Amino acid sequence: MPQIWLSYPELAAFLGCRADDARPAAIEEGWSRRRCRDGLTRVKLTPADAERYMRSCAEASTQIDQQVASLRAILSEARSGDPVPVRSASAPSVTTLLRKLRAG
Repeated sequence: MPQIWLSYPELAAFLGCRADDARPAAIEEGWSRRRCRDGLTRVKLTPADAERYMRSCAEASTQIDQQVASLRAILSEARSGDPVPVRSASAPSVTTLLRKLRAG
């Protein structure tokens, strides 16, 4: 299993908490921490959490791919002159998906 080291902001996004809460959570869980050359402190995820993190990244990537395919279909329909369907309110926007991907 690969080692996954996340900065506190990345860890906060992964855990779904505020950045201020990521450090105490890492300390409480007893996760390894180290200061990196770029000046940021990073937290090593446990193997189970690393797997969960990689799955969440893969899921976000799949959702983005689906959104891109949807946008391509809308563009194709617009070019052909067919009416463009309205996006459902429950589908996340591309901006939201990109934010999730960048957050971890």
